[in-house]
Amino acid sequence: AHALAVCGRTQEARECLGRLRALASERYVSAYFLAEIHAGLGETAEAIRWLDLAYEERAVPMISLQVNPKFDALREHADFQAIARRMGLWD
Repeated sequence: AHALAVCGRTQEARECLGRLRALASERYVSAYFLAEIHAGLGETAEAIRWLDLAYEERAVPMISLQVNPKFDALREHADFQAIARRMGLWD
C-alpha cells in the first residue's frame, strides 16, 4: 500500500488500507504498518498518530524508525522527533 501511495495510485493504496484495517478487527496488525501507509499518502498527522500507537504497543519494527526511508518526510516534524526521543533514538 505504501508503494502504491508514493507511485500516485492513492485509490488503490486506500483500498489496501481499508482491507488492512478490517483485518485488524480480526487479528493483530501493527500500527507501524498503518503509519507507513499514511506516510506514503502524505497524511503526516495520521502517520504520526499511528506511530505513537506503535510505540505504545511496543511494535518491533519501531527499531527501524530512525532509518526507515518511508518516514523521511516526517523526520523534521516535532511530534515525530518526540516519539524518537521517547525511544532514545535522538538526544
